[in-house]
Amino acid sequence: MCSYADVSSKGDTYNKLAEKLLQEVQKYSGLRPVVEWVNSQGRPSENEVTTLNLATRFYWKQRDTLKLSGGVLVKKWLAPDGGVMYWQTVIPQDQRTNLVQEMHDGAMPSRSEDDTHSTTQ
Repeated sequence: MCSYADVSSKGDTYNKLAEKLLQEVQKYSGLRPVVEWVNSQGRPSENEVTTLNLATRFYWKQRDTLKLSGGVLVKKWLAPDGGVMYWQTVIPQDQRTNLVQEMHDGAMPSRSEDDTHSTTQ
């Protein structure tokens, strides 16, 4: 597993984000049916999927790479050379910016704007 994807040691911060992610996925109509398919291990036919939205169809095509991990939808990611494989959390499109910001804020110590600016110059 890629060390960047290993969140098992992140503790409370990760647990809070996982819970928030579960809530967002339940609200997001594009991923909800995908989670239901993976959870029930039943999948609709290609004809049934054609009437669903683009996000749902996208993940239907990748259905063999999906699973639930702690109730969170994850997708198998394999490096082109086959050397690295890890499970990537599937985040609803409209929540990606918010969740990345929350992960950054929760996982990293707070820094003043001036301190951050001087560090990045």
